[in-house]
Amino acid sequence: ARGLPYVAVNHLEAHALTVRLPVLEAGAEFPYLLLLLSGGHCQCLAVEGVGRYRRLGGTIDDAIGEAFDKAAKLMGLGWPGGPALERLAVRGNPKKFAFPRPLLGRAGCEFSFSGLKTAVAQAVSAFPPGPLPAQDAADLAASFQKAVSDTLRDRADHAMIMTRTYHPKADLMVVAGGVAANATLRAALQAAGDRHGF
Repeated sequence: ARGLPYVAVNHLEAHALTVRLPVLEAGAEFPYLLLLLSGGHCQCLAVEGVGRYRRLGGTIDDAIGEAFDKAAKLMGLGWPGGPALERLAVRGNPKKFAFPRPLLGRAGCEFSFSGLKTAVAQAVSAFPPGPLPAQDAADLAASFQKAVSDTLRDRADHAMIMTRTYHPKADLMVVAGGVAANATLRAALQAAGDRHGF
């Protein structure tokens, strides 16, 4: 309407390539592994060049950020749920609730979080109506976050192995998207990267 030019930007590609910007240093070299973890997307990609991406796996249901937001909503936390859940989890016991680790140990690097979200809903429904007791809410948050962390670490292990089958000298794993801000998940992925030399 205003006669301004239209510039199409693929925001998923932007997640993949932002690490190449020479902001602090020269920028990442191709190829590298990208774990895209956001509210709407959960994918593992071998980034081979601009416009050249090898999809290694992705979500088969809820994206990781969506799972965080839904779990937080079930627990009565605000939106966006991820940061609120992470803050609460600091005070919780990650072993209190035995939540599933979806697809743990399976080949490939697909993701599935709907069953984990359902497990949180069942755990919450076991409490009387109304706000959850503070410690129970913290334990739920910590247990959920630990289940996601274990799952991500396993999926990243598979993604690094798959990336090396295509690019034997690849040694960089980039984690992008809003969920990458979660310190617990970053620590788990850093540990996985250290084990594989990424």
